[in-house]
Amino acid sequence: MITSDAVTRQLLKVVPAMMRAIRKKWKKGLVSGVTDSQFHILMAIRNNPGASLLEISQHLGQTPPSTSASVEELVAKQLVTRESSAEDRRKITLVLTNSGETTLQEIFEYSQKELAPYIIPLTQAELETVFQALVLLEPLFITPKEFSDPSREVAEPS
Repeated sequence: MITSDAVTRQLLKVVPAMMRAIRKKWKKGLVSGVTDSQFHILMAIRNNPGASLLEISQHLGQTPPSTSASVEELVAKQLVTRESSAEDRRKITLVLTNSGETTLQEIFEYSQKELAPYIIPLTQAELETVFQALVLLEPLFITPKEFSDPSREVAEPS
């Protein structure tokens, strides 16, 4: 019987290795002129519409000044805008521009192309198994406004 511990160990073994392979390629060509940190900010903004700078920095585990500096670069590149919240004018939210969305799409296409050689050797049955596993995991890790819902936070191991 496969336990949740066995699945967790396998995830911790495979996912970082996959991300290292992608990041290695990114660093060679700086995909779309976006750094790894900026990519994570763009993704956090996309997955959490209406998020503030503080919420994004907390979500990413960065200091607000560090996140602010990266966001300023993204604003200068016209990938992100700062807008007043519709609900609370004192709150400034971060919003992806059309160029920001296009940049993310380019990064995804590049990453997909870079991952393809690793996936091609799998049989159709293996592809279906991997795909179904990822579909099951997606809602557990990717949810809009995940950092404003405390029940979605991942507990630190004891």
